[in-house]
Amino acid sequence: MMEDETLSRDTPKQRKYIFFAKRFLKLLKEKPLGTIGAVLVLMLFFTGIFADILAPFGMNEIHLEDSLMPPSGSHWLGTDQMGRDMLSRCIYGARISMIVGVGASTLSVLIASFVGIISGFYGGKVDFIMQRFVDTVMCFPGLLVMLTVMSVLGPGLVNTIVVLGVFQGISVSRLIRSEVLSIRERRYIEAAFAIGCKGRTIIFRHILPNILPIIIIMSATEMGFMIIVEASISFLGFGVPPPYPSWGGMLSGSGREYMLEMPWLAIWPGLFLSTAVFGINMFSDGMRDILDPRLKGKMQQL
Repeated sequence: MMEDETLSRDTPKQRKYIFFAKRFLKLLKEKPLGTIGAVLVLMLFFTGIFADILAPFGMNEIHLEDSLMPPSGSHWLGTDQMGRDMLSRCIYGARISMIVGVGASTLSVLIASFVGIISGFYGGKVDFIMQRFVDTVMCFPGLLVMLTVMSVLGPGLVNTIVVLGVFQGISVSRLIRSEVLSIRERRYIEAAFAIGCKGRTIIFRHILPNILPIIIIMSATEMGFMIIVEASISFLGFGVPPPYPSWGGMLSGSGREYMLEMPWLAIWPGLFLSTAVFGINMFSDGMRDILDPRLKGKMQQL
């Protein structure tokens, strides 16, 4: 009884926060993989940020006398053909993956949101022209286009982020556009038009807040995809160039050359890459269950 009286004295905003906090905690209990994914994502960010402290050696510190050493007490994950510590390079590789994942996914979501909102909200000729441009981009194989552009721009961290973000942002803009088209037909949007609200006002006050959960989910999902694509491009020699220890580049160089005789050179970068992407995917699934408006009715039944 006292609890009901306390809740009744809370403001509507406070009750809303309490409601979502309880549902969030209950969802975490029922979605353990989402919790595990969140922990793995935090570990990825922690490792990338504090790589200088966590790594026992420098990322390019060479010890030729210890080249191709198997895992041991001095080098927990072994060394490569130049005597560089594999654990240290995998830790620094987390920083590269974190930068590429966050940078490219952020750029991708910004471009997708801009193209999708403008195209879906204004419609007509604007929608026709923008969607034909999107169709043209999507006609070409994504990996082939990115490799071609990277061969022209040259390998590099910034070039990798820009190429991945721009191409993927254009490709996934249709998801935002479909949500905007659905929201644009609702009555409160028609009422806003009827009272003379400008398009810019409607976009920022009504359209953008309603698609924000989709944008957040897309950001988390795109991050894992960007890490995989960066590893693929680096494996083919067009991504982050040496001496930076990208996980994909490590698999391509010594990992591919010595993988039969010294399998740890390929196992550890591949394991780090797989674990990071698994964690991001599980975390994005959990966020989708929390934030997706289409699951609102299911959440109210929890």
